[in-house]
Amino acid sequence: MRLTDVDALSLLINLLNNALESCKKIQPPDERWIEVVIQCRTPYLCMLVLNSLCRVALPMGELVTGKTDMTLHGYGIPIVQSVVWKYDGFAPFECSEDSFVAEAALRVVAESG
Repeated sequence: MRLTDVDALSLLINLLNNALESCKKIQPPDERWIEVVIQCRTPYLCMLVLNSLCRVALPMGELVTGKTDMTLHGYGIPIVQSVVWKYDGFAPFECSEDSFVAEAALRVVAESG
């Protein structure tokens, strides 16, 4: 399946927004960082967003929004998962001691000619 611009941007914007929201909470500000890697690993297009980890306990290991108004927030991860499933891909999220890693890999068809 060919990747649409809308799906590619939805995926990248949601991954970046989640990283930015997390980094805003980190003090002091000079400990905030985000790294983005986008690569083709045939047959996948991979987007990797790493960011400094805001030390917040996750209930039952699940990712949840930290925002108070749940009716307007908390859609980023479901949007990422929806795009990934549409393209027969995968999206693991991992926490390490000092960082959070969000990866999205989409099985896409390369443009020809």
